[in-house]
Amino acid sequence: MARWIKAALPAVEGEQGENYEAPRGELEELLASLWSSMLDIDVAHIGRQAHFLT
Repeated sequence: MARWIKAALPAVEGEQGENYEAPRGELEELLASLWSSMLDIDVAHIGRQAHFLT
């Protein structure tokens, strides 16, 4: 992702709290991997209910 686009995004915090629910199935794991790459955060911090655009 272009640096200037990434710089415009708010800081992202992982979601490893009580309500964390790991991705299930190939599609959710693929989506978590894509978000991880785009946002430069560990895939282990991306749960099923993560909201990055709010």
